[in-house]
Amino acid sequence: MMPVMEEANAGAMAENINVYRIPTRTLFTLNFDGFRATVAHSKCAGEEVFEQHQAAHRIFVTLKGQTRSTVAEVDDQPIVRRPDRPGMVTIVPAGVRRRVLLEDVDFLILDMSVSADFLKLCAESDADGRPVQPLDLPILQNVRNHWLHRAAHVFSEAGASGASSMHLQTLAFAMVRHLSRTSRRVSESGGLNPAALARILQLMQDRLADDLTLAELAEEAGLGISAFGRAFTKSVGMPPYRYFAALRMQRATELLAGTQQPLAAIAGQTGYADQAHFTTAFTRHTGIAPGKWRSEFGTVPRFLPISRKTAPQATA
Repeated sequence: MMPVMEEANAGAMAENINVYRIPTRTLFTLNFDGFRATVAHSKCAGEEVFEQHQAAHRIFVTLKGQTRSTVAEVDDQPIVRRPDRPGMVTIVPAGVRRRVLLEDVDFLILDMSVSADFLKLCAESDADGRPVQPLDLPILQNVRNHWLHRAAHVFSEAGASGASSMHLQTLAFAMVRHLSRTSRRVSESGGLNPAALARILQLMQDRLADDLTLAELAEEAGLGISAFGRAFTKSVGMPPYRYFAALRMQRATELLAGTQQPLAAIAGQTGYADQAHFTTAFTRHTGIAPGKWRSEFGTVPRFLPISRKTAPQATA
């Protein structure tokens, strides 16, 4: 990617750079002191390379649509390869150089430009108006943020419908504050922060039957694969693959005990290719084969319990 970037941007070393040649239709623009927001639709087949390096902080939220591929590099950080999809957020702090290669673009995006003064205004203040804690916007590249996605839609619809400046400014403050507080996914302890961990565990529960990859989990957390593996292990005490396997086994025992489903069906619901693979994994995990486990520990009733309502009536 880099030779293409260098060729496309040779000599473009001005203080403010934003070379974006993709055809764009602007739907809505808002300007007030230190803040500018644009909602625009971009569409282009093939590849396009551009670079950003500006004095203001830039925030991008993908509202609708996607790219086939997005490859981006920020200063000396590793290259990120992750397509734009609805809910993806990118933050390019002021003075940071970002180089991007997009392929097959067709998306609606909210582009926000935030000055240092506006960021100060967003900070919480004490009774005397002094900032309690200064806000910052860390580097973020194509990381999903469901709350901001919803807020960006509200902001876009409010702007298109002619909402008051006070309403729009309130939404802008809320979005910037949210990003500053939640963009960092790793806590001071080195583990995932509670919100990110909760999303990861829920994703695992929802995808027990799927071939869920480490890359998908890392993307949901907004981290690289290696960083995510370390943070997850720090949080739960075991690597992601081992925790996911334990969740599958827990679900398997629930199905064995609470249903009369055949082993092949349980294998499919817990992510195993067939009954043989499931039996091998279950036996390794519990020390006993699933059929034997069900017969010894399962609680599936062998017949309907007799009650006054279900018992046959005696005949004279």
